[in-house]
Amino acid sequence: MWHAVEPIIRKAAGLGEILPTRPAEYEHEWIHTDAAIIGGGWAGIHAAMAAAERGDSLVLVDDQLVLGGQSRYRKSVDGVPADAIEKLQRTANVTILQNSSCFGMYEGNLLGILRRNPHSGATERLVHLRTKRVVIATGAYETPVLFPNNEFARRDAVHGSAAALASPWDCSGPASCDLGQCTAAEEIASELRAARVEIAGVVEPGEVTSAADQRKSQAFRLPEAISFAT
Repeated sequence: MWHAVEPIIRKAAGLGEILPTRPAEYEHEWIHTDAAIIGGGWAGIHAAMAAAERGDSLVLVDDQLVLGGQSRYRKSVDGVPADAIEKLQRTANVTILQNSSCFGMYEGNLLGILRRNPHSGATERLVHLRTKRVVIATGAYETPVLFPNNEFARRDAVHGSAAALASPWDCSGPASCDLGQCTAAEEIASELRAARVEIAGVVEPGEVTSAADQRKSQAFRLPEAISFAT
């Protein structure tokens, strides 16, 4: 019965075409080193420089395409000197894995690292890194603030907003409410305003209790019954 009706059903539903993709190649790599440093920001680069000066063989892992961490987009944070990065890149006992994520640390200081697009012939490379010492220099990790109806309102974590400014995309647009500790939030809010992003307000994450959908606008409800329309 199915073979009789299949052509009719498929004609009515339509047939899609799968986009052509290049063959996916996945590689493995094994590395042994004296030190592994996770994070290519200011702290990670300083730790790498100190280890390299001691003569340690080391691997520096960073999930971004460019080293520097927050100093790449935070105006108030001193940038990493370009010559320091160039010196690391030229040092024979230093291996830098950019666009790579360390996803786990296992028994015996075995690190699992995923390298994305290591070269034109491979999609991913799984690096098995065995090291004597590990330095975690990833900085703070912002998590989404959860509250009732949080999907109604556009709200951004402060460092995520700052990183967006450094992206090639246009950040101007509808108003947002930045959530974060006051010092950093106010500082980044001023940078967002300079980039033509309308900021409805800056609030501490703990002050938000809910968001209300008011047709085309949203509002945050704070304990003091203050709201920011966004």
